[in-house]
Amino acid sequence: MTEKLKAEVVETTAIEKFEVAHGAPAIEFSPAVITADFDAMATALDKLMEPYEGMTLEALVEMPEKELKAVRANVNSIIKNVDGARKAVKKAYSEPLKAFEERVNTLLAPAHEKADMLASAVNEKERLRKAAKYEQIEDAYLEYAPALAPVVTFEQLLDPKWLNKTPSLPKAIEELYAKVDEIAANWEALKKQLPSMKFAQEAEAEFFRTLDLGAAISLNSAREAEQERIEAMRAEVEANRQAQIPEPMPEPEPTTEADYSAVSKAVQHAEEVEPDPAIKYRLTIWLTPTEREALKGWLTDTGIGTTDGHKRILEAV
Repeated sequence: MTEKLKAEVVETTAIEKFEVAHGAPAIEFSPAVITADFDAMATALDKLMEPYEGMTLEALVEMPEKELKAVRANVNSIIKNVDGARKAVKKAYSEPLKAFEERVNTLLAPAHEKADMLASAVNEKERLRKAAKYEQIEDAYLEYAPALAPVVTFEQLLDPKWLNKTPSLPKAIEELYAKVDEIAANWEALKKQLPSMKFAQEAEAEFFRTLDLGAAISLNSAREAEQERIEAMRAEVEANRQAQIPEPMPEPEPTTEADYSAVSKAVQHAEEVEPDPAIKYRLTIWLTPTEREALKGWLTDTGIGTTDGHKRILEAV
């Protein structure tokens, strides 16, 4: 059945009503009627699918892979044969519609161009309106809180909804003033706590960054906890360092005349019995400067290290 569509443009002061009628441009089309013997198709499909009735995933998993893939290919072939007819019908049905849509879009292109231009004009007017309202609210802020403005920017306070047509300008400014008053009250509350804070400056800076009293207090608490951990680490490192320092050697007891005499006698006895070959020994001891001089004198008195080579060693002591 042939149907005729009527198209009309909404009446305005600038555009006369246009109506598609007999003898005027019109769109005619005949809706396609697609018929198919679905009952026969269902019967044929049931017969084709009969061998696969009762299939279970567990049973299929147990099948040899080659046989399993062959069964899958058979079922896919059935689907492809039936679905191929559907795709052919869809293609034949869609081609006239596609051609029609392309032609309509071409006809509407100039109108779309004008519509886009009008939309751009509307958007520009909205942008200018918002910019003017933004400036008015910002001026109100600078006048109401001139001391706060250098620290808290207007952008930090701006609620985007203030730039909409609703709320009105007086209402938006009223909400701005309330926001500034709240900041001032929270700052006063923070200042009372600053003397007890170890990181007062950081906390105050955080408040003006976030305009959040809780965030400022939390930052100070976090920094105090962090500093405690650092100080505990320093104390532990210092304790470990002190533990690794060796204890000083005890002061040696003063050498007595009896000690000199005993050593001298031992040396004389050794020389009388059998001269000992000179052997190099290295002895490390802790001495005061006075004790060092006494040791050199004792070595000289006892005759230890009196050869030319040994004298040079004594002089270096």
